[in-house]
Amino acid sequence: MVFRKEPVDVHHEVMNYLSEALTEWKFKVEQEPRFGTVRPDVVAFDTDGAAYVFEVKTSEHQGHLGAIGQLEAYKRTLEELGHKTTAVLLTSDEAPGQLKEVAREAGVVVLGGFDNKQRALQELLSESFQSGILSTGANST
Repeated sequence: MVFRKEPVDVHHEVMNYLSEALTEWKFKVEQEPRFGTVRPDVVAFDTDGAAYVFEVKTSEHQGHLGAIGQLEAYKRTLEELGHKTTAVLLTSDEAPGQLKEVAREAGVVVLGGFDNKQRALQELLSESFQSGILSTGANST
């Protein structure tokens, strides 16, 4: 896997941080892959073939209801391709409670508050996997 060497902006820098962390944990990672008509920011496959689809929203473009719709489409597409899928909205700031509620109802995990910092993102992801917040069974339909 080749990641962008020089991030174009904060959004792509965070995508690189995410991809690097997931690769270290032995996930097969793809940035901006095309699956049919959808193109998520990052998709990671675990060793069992389960998928984690990530939409990254940085402080410049924080999460909103449209991002939940995007993730629902990404998740549905990957599930149609036979992958058990967990959809994750990753926001650099804490997401508002209303957004978290809508996401929960849609089967989307919201992780936020890493403030675009690599170490904080790695810790947030690690805690989320260890606690079971991120697991392919957490929000599968």
